[in-house]
Amino acid sequence: MGKKEIDRKGHPVWREFTGIVIGILGLVLLLGMLSYDESQVGAFNSDPVWTSNWAGYVGAWLAFGAFMLWGIASYIVPVALIWMSIASLLRSGSRTVFKILWFVLGLTCLSGLIQMNAEFWNRAAENINQQDLPGGVIGNALAGEFGRKSLVSLLGAGGTGLLFVVFLVLSVVKLFNVSLIGFGKWIWGHLRRVKIEKREEKPAPVKKEKEPRPKKEKPPKVKRERPEPKKKKSKPETAPADESDVDIRKLLVEQQNLIDLAPAVESVLPPPPPEKSSRKKPRKVEMSSNDADVEPFAQVDEGAHGDYILPPLSLLDPPVPQSKGMLANEIADTAEILQNALEEFGVEAKVTGVQQGPVVTCYEILPAPGVRVERIKSLSDNLALKMHAESIRIQAPIPGKGVCGVEIPNTSRASVYFRELVESRAFKSGKQALPLVLGKDVNGHSITFDLAKMPHLLIAGATGAGKSVCMNSILTGLLMKHSPDAMRLILVDPKTVEFHAYNNLPHLVVPVITNAKKVALGLKWAIDEMERRFRWFRQAGVRDLPSFNARTVQKQTELFGDEMGTEDETKSELPEKLPYIVIVIDELADLMHVAQAEIEAGIARLAAKSRAAGIHMILATQRPDVKVITGTIKANFPVRIAFKVSQKVDSRTILDRMGADTLLGKGDMLVLPPGTDKLIRLQGVYTSDGEIDRITNFCKEQCQPEFITEIHEKIENKTVDLPEVDDGGDDQIVEQAIEVIRQTKRASTSSLQRRLRIGYTRAARVMDLLEERGIVGPPDGAGPREILIDLDGEIPQNTGAADDAAG
Repeated sequence: MGKKEIDRKGHPVWREFTGIVIGILGLVLLLGMLSYDESQVGAFNSDPVWTSNWAGYVGAWLAFGAFMLWGIASYIVPVALIWMSIASLLRSGSRTVFKILWFVLGLTCLSGLIQMNAEFWNRAAENINQQDLPGGVIGNALAGEFGRKSLVSLLGAGGTGLLFVVFLVLSVVKLFNVSLIGFGKWIWGHLRRVKIEKREEKPAPVKKEKEPRPKKEKPPKVKRERPEPKKKKSKPETAPADESDVDIRKLLVEQQNLIDLAPAVESVLPPPPPEKSSRKKPRKVEMSSNDADVEPFAQVDEGAHGDYILPPLSLLDPPVPQSKGMLANEIADTAEILQNALEEFGVEAKVTGVQQGPVVTCYEILPAPGVRVERIKSLSDNLALKMHAESIRIQAPIPGKGVCGVEIPNTSRASVYFRELVESRAFKSGKQALPLVLGKDVNGHSITFDLAKMPHLLIAGATGAGKSVCMNSILTGLLMKHSPDAMRLILVDPKTVEFHAYNNLPHLVVPVITNAKKVALGLKWAIDEMERRFRWFRQAGVRDLPSFNARTVQKQTELFGDEMGTEDETKSELPEKLPYIVIVIDELADLMHVAQAEIEAGIARLAAKSRAAGIHMILATQRPDVKVITGTIKANFPVRIAFKVSQKVDSRTILDRMGADTLLGKGDMLVLPPGTDKLIRLQGVYTSDGEIDRITNFCKEQCQPEFITEIHEKIENKTVDLPEVDDGGDDQIVEQAIEVIRQTKRASTSSLQRRLRIGYTRAARVMDLLEERGIVGPPDGAGPREILIDLDGEIPQNTGAADDAAG
């Protein structure tokens, strides 16, 4: 009996059956009403011909009954039934009885309004034989001429119409959980965007853009008004939860309004003062647009690309209107189920706040006194089963708050479009030297980071989790912000397909490197460039790249004129400005497989010293294991991004903690930001292939790439090969390999490669030498080789074979 009761009340089978029945009833009624004629029923014809009705006898009488009750307004009834059927099939319906009552009330008000304007609707009612009753019997009883007790006779036409409109709007609000204030803000924002687009369509001379300069003082007024809603956020966090259902709805409405009003929150550090002076021109162009589209962001008139124009926002796809996620009733029901589930597991807690994001909703729960947060953390799998969720992530506690967070996936995912973040204030303000466009957090706020402050980034995750999309979004954002004079790129793409669209960009130092054996040449050039820049910094008396670019030649001559020679000599020795250099490696695992020692040493040296020189690295891999993300790399890459991984150990390898294994994939990520150990969950931004092609083509059409000859010739040399890390003979390596095998009791190429710190090719050659000597057996698939002799005894020698292999 207990199982049957559960099936009827909560099991999806019963809900699906009810939805199908309601859907069939709605379709039959809709067909019957569309093909209805008065001759089909016996009430108007002694010989009814119901066969002409598409839904037959049942459809004709159902349509007759609906028209008699509500008149023309009854056309909404089958639509409502079909909508209820779809809602029942997709998710569990809540408070269905109340919604039906609100629908009947709204339908009654609508029929009354139609009856009040009977003369206008009579022509439309001729087909259903309701010439004098377009509002049906119910509408005529309320607003027609059925005696003196109609509302028109009591309240008058104006009062009755106002009453109907008020209750009709109220029923719509209750049915769809629509916030009138939020709806009004949406309309106002849409009208404002249309107005801005019309303004941009009018061509204006470039010289006239200088006129809005005095308006530069206006944006601070907006900053003073917008922070006010942020203070209100503290109220939901401490609100009493005695009536959780009502409180959660109020919290949701308040927080949705705050998201619409508050500016995007960006976790960034302020740039050094000299950076502001170098961005005066772009900032003036942006301020005149009032945070709207800017075509383009800025015109760069310095260096070799004086006429270079940054890509305009019109190249990006506009965001597609989409729902803001779960409705208030759904969130209230989920919070109630969550609270009851915690009580079932012996944890007393109350939901005190809700933060809704694009993909997940964070429910803030306040544990009762004496409840340990460790108990809440251990319930993630049990709660996921209870909530029918794919996975649940628990933050216990949320840093900076006295509550725990339970992140539950939304019933529908909302996409984060690239243009939304590019239009954010952080990206357009110019306060970030190298802005990285990432995505939105669980509060719906746009998040961007400054690569110059990180100063390096490590990205890892399983295949298909969103790593490549994130890399493309980062590169596209940098191209939207910087000219080739301000930023240069070194792109490494061992898979040969990820960075194909960026070939021949004017920002490239060398063409996209696809040969893993030649990556060490690129790293060596970057190290030489770093040392060269440090020498220039010492001569100029500065400490970092922003200070070097902001210096004045006159000041430099006054300080070092006696020591460095004449003014002409000083100018010729030091460049006026230097660009940032960003090195992006798409698949680190392939490089570590080919030449681990060389690659790891080059990355470690750059990561430790290159921040002041303006050289920054972004590494990505889809194999987050300790052989790829070594301790040396992790020590120099404090900022990391983890996408969904399959194992908890992979999450620990990337973030030094678990959590990435509970992500949802498709751009869902955990970010370890600079300067803190607090993880931030983001939904990654989506950049389409069309947007990437349009932006890269826009950059390519303006100027040709100017590769640096010093490294370009070496990269293009087809005969170049990497030297091995150890210049000693094979005999010494073989003896070391035998000692490793003796200690580990394991003969495998990967073991030798890791312990001897040599490349894979050399390790495989050493293993072949050991096989020729009869020390180990032939390869046995993916497992280690068999050890054929006792390594503690006499070891056979085969010097000739070794010499042949060496040659």
